[in-house]
Amino acid sequence: MTTTADLRDHALRVAMEVDPALLTGEQAAVAVEDLAMAEKALGGTMLFLALRVAKTSAWQGRGFKTAADWLASVAGISVHEAHRHLGTARKAENLEKTKRAMREGKVSPGQADAVTDAASADPSAEDDLLDLAERDTTRNLREEAARRKAAATDSATRERRIRRERSVRRYTDVDGAFNLHLRGPAAVGTRIEALLRPHEEQAFRTGRADGVRDTFENRSYDAFIGLLGLGPDAAVEPVESAGPAADRARPAAKAPGGSNVKVIVRIDHTALLRGHTIAGETCDVAGLGPISVESAKDLMGDAFLAAVVLKGRDVVNVAHLGRGPNAFQRTALEAAGTGCTNIGCNRTVNIQIDHRTPFATDPVTKLDNLDPLCSGNGGCHDLKTHHGHELEPGTGRRRLLPPDHPDHPRNRRATERVSSPLGRADQPTLC
Repeated sequence: MTTTADLRDHALRVAMEVDPALLTGEQAAVAVEDLAMAEKALGGTMLFLALRVAKTSAWQGRGFKTAADWLASVAGISVHEAHRHLGTARKAENLEKTKRAMREGKVSPGQADAVTDAASADPSAEDDLLDLAERDTTRNLREEAARRKAAATDSATRERRIRRERSVRRYTDVDGAFNLHLRGPAAVGTRIEALLRPHEEQAFRTGRADGVRDTFENRSYDAFIGLLGLGPDAAVEPVESAGPAADRARPAAKAPGGSNVKVIVRIDHTALLRGHTIAGETCDVAGLGPISVESAKDLMGDAFLAAVVLKGRDVVNVAHLGRGPNAFQRTALEAAGTGCTNIGCNRTVNIQIDHRTPFATDPVTKLDNLDPLCSGNGGCHDLKTHHGHELEPGTGRRRLLPPDHPDHPRNRRATERVSSPLGRADQPTLC
């Protein structure tokens, strides 16, 4: 049996011998996939071993105050992260499928943290979350895990605790940059989002017209400054003035073009009637996360909110003859998720609604024929429209396949024609 010392020595030899410059791009990609699986498997094993050290107090006498301090020093991570690792291993001990997935290198310690946190509150969520961990991004895994945990726990109690712990932290980092960290209930975040988004849209439109290609974070910063009424110049240089009055903040800016943003609350009809969620039910704000039913009811009275009561009106079969989705269809799409449909993409801004079957071919806009895709040069919508990429069959988040991928619908259709007993590859095919 290979010992951990042998494994350590072998890993060090591999690290020293592998020269990326000698590999082709494809070879490097395969090597990264191999190492990523090994890293996840070894990372999970290390967590369980570290938990054993903590349980047996073997860390004592080594000059550390706690087991987390010892693990942080050995692994080269923060004490906060070490605490999370130990907590993940402790919860995974009671979740056999998750423990096996960690040992097989199917989930990373970070993914396992999200799965165990939710599955400890709702064991029925374990299979779904492990499946999501393998096929979707870690960001979406964490969002779904938060929803599943919130549905199975007392959301109102959690919100009251967060309210008591509300805070704003201000500090200057090592680069001399000012940092602001705001923490509070998600329901408050919906109102902040509704105030910010028109300014973000204006920043995007202005930048595009001027040829400026700022990042989303750049535009969000400018939007926040605009919301406070400080103006764009305040972020660059002080206002010239002979007196101290110039240092005062300008009046709060009016939302450009009016408030054309809606924040969507999604809630199961049964939870709305009951007054709280149970495992498997939904009550959240699209793009922000879970909230209590009590907060959802409070938010429904706000004019900028759209409430989508699940299991209520059937939105799947709604269709009309215009090219773009109508207001009801757009709300349904936004409620399903504000991000790009491509499962390998995390973008949630600059989203364009794409017709799966081109509108020129079928000039009817149906909800089940629409997919949100990120736009812009190199965006997923551009890849699909101009470069032959295509979403795999199905609904919801899924792969956007390049033209040469064997699973590309066009290639699968060609393969099916070749293998069909009714025809041969060397015979002409009518298209």
